[in-house]
Amino acid sequence: MRSWWIPPAGRWMRWWRWFVKLSGTGIRKQRRPVMGKYFDFAAENIAKPLFSIYYQIFHRCTWYGLDNIPCGGAILCANHISNLDGPLVSCRIRGRMVRWVAKEELYHHRIMAWCMRNLGAVRVDRSKADIRPVRDLLALLRKDELVGIFPEGTRMKNRARHSVQVNSSPVMLSARTGKPVVPVAICGRYRLFGKMQLKVGPPEFYQNDSRNKPGPEEQEARMRQLMGKIYRVVDGGEWN
Repeated sequence: MRSWWIPPAGRWMRWWRWFVKLSGTGIRKQRRPVMGKYFDFAAENIAKPLFSIYYQIFHRCTWYGLDNIPCGGAILCANHISNLDGPLVSCRIRGRMVRWVAKEELYHHRIMAWCMRNLGAVRVDRSKADIRPVRDLLALLRKDELVGIFPEGTRMKNRARHSVQVNSSPVMLSARTGKPVVPVAICGRYRLFGKMQLKVGPPEFYQNDSRNKPGPEEQEARMRQLMGKIYRVVDGGEWN
């Protein structure tokens, strides 16, 4: 005979789901492991200096405009030519970590997935319409974190860069949080002992008025305009 105070298993599950939903402690794949803070320490004090030395010696890289990165939250928006772009942007930003948007394919490798989770990367599956990455990015920006996005979504060659459809999420995130979008131009190629430059432009602020938020078409137009500025600097121009 079942005691009156012991609910059936199904009721236990309903109570548990209700508790998780109410408390906001639901288990999610994006949740950062406890070791993340140790990864941040190692990245700041070991990985960043080593990457900086590597880029200076083997690619003769110079960085310009790093003072354009604000102290609070911001969205770093860069062109994408290689898997080495992320460390190139991050290694000279001292005292802060960049939380990069990482594609789902990078998580198919066990070691890479482990590193990405501990470094606080935001996992995005481009084959699905999932709102969770947007929520994660909004939460990071509201905590004054730096978020890094490659709007092209994949590595691009010069001849194809003007025809690709760019992701307008940086403009949307800026409009919803009031945080600026910081354009970053990666100039050159990763040739051994070649010459590369990374140029950070002035922050771009987008409308934060709830009555005048840019719609999808306007967001895409503004994003294309911003990428046009980045491409112009890549081709040897200046920020205007």
